[in-house]
Amino acid sequence: MLRLTISQSRIGGSLNRMAILGILSDTHIPDRVPDLHPKILQTFKEAGVTAILHAGDVSVPRVLDTLEQIAPVHAVRGNRDIFYLRRLPMRVRLNIDGVSIGMAHGHGTFSRYMIDKLQRAIEGRYAGKYVRRILATFPDADVIVFGHLHVPCSFRID
Repeated sequence: MLRLTISQSRIGGSLNRMAILGILSDTHIPDRVPDLHPKILQTFKEAGVTAILHAGDVSVPRVLDTLEQIAPVHAVRGNRDIFYLRRLPMRVRLNIDGVSIGMAHGHGTFSRYMIDKLQRAIEGRYAGKYVRRILATFPDADVIVFGHLHVPCSFRID
């Protein structure tokens, strides 16, 4: 979960509020698991999330429908979303309470995805190239959300 504290210097005036974003990616339903884990929904509800960001590989629309029952959902298309969720954008730029958020799955174009698959088979998983790619996609964002790696990671840069 991402808690964005909105400060006076950021948007002017005096505010004492916090946007709470539920963030997830690569749910792969139903190809890897039959449904969202109940703990995800419970955690988002208990935290009082104000929005949910899904960074791709949703797989089926019912996942977004379920999440929408908790809070508004912003989602991007992952490499597994080509059949049922083709309408999702490849990337989005959001502004939530004055904070610029860039979100993409991280797999890039189909040809880039296939090259990455081959390289991963030979060299193993390397998060650095995905981080560089996503930073180049959103060079001026305050926060970047991406998926695809199936490995939780958090970086603070500058």
